[in-house]
Order: sequence, then C-alpha cells, then structure tokens
Amino acid sequence: MPRAVDSEFVPASYGQACVHCVRSKTSCRRRIEGGPCERCLRRGKECQQAPGGRREIGKRAGSRTTRLEEKLDSLVTLLQTSAASGGGPSILQPGAPAASTSAPAAVDASDVRAQAGFAPPGPSSQHFPPTPSASSHQYSVPTPQSYTPGSDPENVSEDEAEECLLRFQTEQLKCFPFIYIPPTMSAVELQTERPFLWLCILAVSTKSAARQVALGAKIRQMVATRLIVEHERSVETLLGLLAFMGWANYQLGPSQPFLSMYCHLITGLTQDLGLDRLPRKADEPMHPMACLKSHHTLAMKLAAHAVRTMEERRAVIAAFIITSEVSAFRAFCFNRTVDGLRWNSSMDEYLKDLEERQEAPLDKVLVTLAKLKLIGDEALRPYSLPSRPTDQLGFLQVFQVKTLQASVNQIREKLPAGLETEGSVLLHFLEIELQIHEIGLYTVPPRGKTTHAPDSQRLAMLARCVQAARSWFDCFFSLPPASYAHYSFSLWVQLCHAITSVYRLSLLEEPGWDTSLVRDSLDLMQLMDMLVERLKRTAEEAGLEVDRANAFTNVINSIRTIRNAWEPMLRRQTADVVVQGEAAAPAFQVPPMDSFSAEFLDGVNGWMSDMMFSWDGIS
Repeated sequence: MPRAVDSEFVPASYGQACVHCVRSKTSCRRRIEGGPCERCLRRGKECQQAPGGRREIGKRAGSRTTRLEEKLDSLVTLLQTSAASGGGPSILQPGAPAASTSAPAAVDASDVRAQAGFAPPGPSSQHFPPTPSASSHQYSVPTPQSYTPGSDPENVSEDEAEECLLRFQTEQLKCFPFIYIPPTMSAVELQTERPFLWLCILAVSTKSAARQVALGAKIRQMVATRLIVEHERSVETLLGLLAFMGWANYQLGPSQPFLSMYCHLITGLTQDLGLDRLPRKADEPMHPMACLKSHHTLAMKLAAHAVRTMEERRAVIAAFIITSEVSAFRAFCFNRTVDGLRWNSSMDEYLKDLEERQEAPLDKVLVTLAKLKLIGDEALRPYSLPSRPTDQLGFLQVFQVKTLQASVNQIREKLPAGLETEGSVLLHFLEIELQIHEIGLYTVPPRGKTTHAPDSQRLAMLARCVQAARSWFDCFFSLPPASYAHYSFSLWVQLCHAITSVYRLSLLEEPGWDTSLVRDSLDLMQLMDMLVERLKRTAEEAGLEVDRANAFTNVINSIRTIRNAWEPMLRRQTADVVVQGEAAAPAFQVPPMDSFSAEFLDGVNGWMSDMMFSWDGIS
C-alpha cells in the first residue's frame, strides 16, 4: 500500500513547490494530473504555489553600487508614478515641487546603505559609518502609515516595508549586528525567503507603537507554535529570536515577563542546532553514533554541514551577547543571574574567523562587543557570590581590577580607526569600566567590626567607579535624543546599571569616603530630571507614532516614581553629613550582596522593577 501511495505523487519540479512546503523546507510531492500536494492533502490545507519561480541567471552588474542604483531607481519611478495617480505616498519631502521628481538628486538613497556600513571592506571604508544623526538627513523616506488596532499588523505597504528595512540596516544593526543583510536585498525578497525573520525585523523597526505591540503578540504565538508544537529547529527562527530580543525594550510590559524564558529558548535552540560547537566529522571512529545502523544518514547530514557559515558564526556570537545581557540585567536589578549560552573553544574559533575575514562591515563591531562582554562577565561574578570581609578580598580585588582593565585597554588599542568614538561602542567600553571598578563595592567590613581603617586601594577603586559612571552619562547625554529609538536592549541595561551604581555610591558609608563628592559630581536627582527631559523628546524627534502607553512614556513615568522615592533618603543623608560630619552614625548601610535584592527592592518600594516596568519576573 505505501508503494501505491508513493507512485501517485512525484517530486514537484524546481520552482513549482507550494507555499507550505517551501516554508517548512520539505520536499513537495504532487500528482501528475494536478491537485494539492501530498503534505497539504494530508494536513487538509489549501495548496498554493509559492510566489516567484526559477531565478534567471544572467549577467551580473559590474559593481554592487550599480545594482543598488538600478533597484532604487526602479523603486523611485514606481513610487513617483503611484504618487502622481494618487495611489500612494510620495518618497519626496513634503512641499517638494512635482517637476523635481525626475531628478536623481531628489533621493540620495543610492549611497545610504553604503554610508551606513554596507560597502565591502576596503581602503575607502576603514572608518566606522556615520552616526544616525549624521546620516539621517541625507535621504528622505515616507512617513509610516497609521496602524488601526484590530487589523493585520503584518500588512504594510511596500514603501513602508522598504523604509523599515533601511532603518534596520543603517541604524539599528550598528548597535547589535547579529546578521548581515545585503544592501541589494529588498523587503519583499526578505519576506519571501525568511518570513519569520522579516516579521521580527518589522516589529523592532516600525515607527508605530501600536503595530509593535500587535506584532509582538503575533510573534510570541508563532514562537510557541514553531518551537513547542511543531518542534521546529532552524537558523531562521534563531535569527528572528535574536532580532526580537535584541530590541526587547519595545515588547516588555507589566504583564509580559519573558526575558529569562526567551533567553533559555535562544540557548536551547543554538544547542539543538549544534551551532555552539564545531561540526564533528561523521567518519570519526569515536563518533557516538557510529554504532547505530542509521549512522550513514547522520553522516550525510553532517557532511552537508561540515563547515559553519559566517551567518551561523554571527548568530552564535550574538546569542552569547544577548543572553549575557539578560543575565547582567537580572544581576544588577535582582541579584539573580540567568544561565545563558556559555562560552567555549568553538566560539573562540568563530570569533577569530569573524575578526580575520570581516566579510560584513559591521563584523568588527560584533567582535568588539563579544570581547567586552567576556570581560564584563568576569567582573560580574561577585554579584552572584556572597560578600566577604575586606581583609580577605582586598588583594584579590586589586589584582582582578588591574587584569581586567589591561584587557580592556588591549581591545581599545586594536580597534579600527573611528570605531571607539561611535556612540554604541563607546557606551559599552565605559559601562565595562564601570563594572570593573565597581568591584570595590562588593566587600563589607569583617564581622564584629563596626569601624575599620580607611582602605586606600578600595577608595581609589570607588573614585574610579564615580569617574566611569560620570563618563557614561556624559556620553549618553551627548547622543541625539532621536537616536535612543534605534539603540538595542543593551542601552537600557547599561542605564539601569549606571543609575544603580550612582545610587549606591551616593549612600555608601565607608571610612574616608566622602559621599558629598559623589553628589557634587553626579547629582542623582538632576540626572533623573535630565533623563526625563531627553526621553520626552525621543518620540517626537524620531518621528515615532506613539500613544499614551509606549516604551518611552513608561520609562519616564517610572523614573519620576523612583525619583520621588529616593529624594527623601538622599536629602536625609545630605543633612546628616552637613550637621554631624563624617563622624555621624550611618543613615544607610549598603546591604551585603547576598541580601541586596530583597532589602534594596523593599527599601525603595521595588523601584527597579517599576523602572523597567516589570521587564522580567523576580519571583
């Protein structure tokens, strides 16, 4: 009977597979006389042929720039024709004369992707691409169409889809370059080839807050169906999750604690695909599957994936970075870490290949972020360890700080020209230095001692910690408010860490430590006022379509709540120092790290949970 069934169906010719078989990447078998394919017939689904067909292999353009110009010229012509007939928005700036639509200079989009870091590495592209503030005025794009709640959030016009993809390539990927998308690829092509990845990119790049929320709900349903119900394991799903988590700040809300869960999904998916290890050779005598009869099938699969692609290498490195970010966030806020993707020798090989080849212009950024994250994880270890007396850790702390700082300096010296001054990279450097010198906060006085002599080495580390925090905030406030909309989740983890450090340094009671100097250099109340003022301008200057409840308004409201909770304690501490001097009884003792989470969060009314609007569950 099975042979009879097999004889009814034959493999579909190239380009004739149905949509469902193409998406599931399975063989499409059809009847000779026509009708639905075997898979759709078995599942009871409507069988439709996938769009497109065999790609014609013709003469390629002489250069990538030429191909890009031809594609953009055709897109501009299409949009101009649509605008002239009243059928769609114009790509020109408002108020531009209609006669100028035929001039190529009206749209400078031909060099946008190249200026944003997508030109092939060479002598002319050694410098890092310009910041969003510098490149955003070199071309104009149509404003996004308003999203109506209840409609399909994935249904966007072609010009809006191209705008979202362009924004993602030229602005957002600078902060978290987990993938390389060729500049010649259009949004339609990306949606056809990788629909789930495109959906995740659209969710983090659209300017409509309502559309982001709707797309986030749809993505979560698709993740549950793909990974839990259908047990699908694919690189596309991993890349989609990396895009979704890379800008998770747009999807987090009071009833959506999912950071830890999605962190585990990324880790598990990477390991299930075997990407975290170098591929093993199937003909190895000690291969664990060599004793099975079905080993020849496994050998064929392993032979087909004997070498990791550059895309897979980027995905693994990015998975390590984002899971480490989530772990650091929980450590800073709740003194609890998440077991993310662990670094191993195979990842060392991936990192080395990315650094040496640099097939994509932003690979150098990804390599730098991974190296800094490795150093940050070393500095973060005391967060998960109980505090120990100063006399036991003093020497170890000084040695650790010097070693980690030397590693940071070594990375900085090898940076390509212009990369260190890029905002996203510079913020990472400053935040890592803050983590390193913050090691001085981990120790507490030995048991039974209420006072002890000033520790000059620890005081020096605390002073450098203040300096690093000041440098980080100076860099943050130097960025255009509109650029905050493009930064990844890492920026908000760093902001959370910096605020926490300033708070603890402002209230730390340590012999020889003058908290008034901290407040003179970093006035926490003034910092929060400046944060609120700049975040108010972000949505307007970035052209976001926001409503009352969005990522930035939630942060603003939370910062105001935190400020009101902190102000009495800071004012009381200031009054004690002024009236009684340094000999006054401590008004606030920084709790040891093993009890920091409960006491600290209870003492300030759960400020950190409120600040990040329940970005993750703490229970």
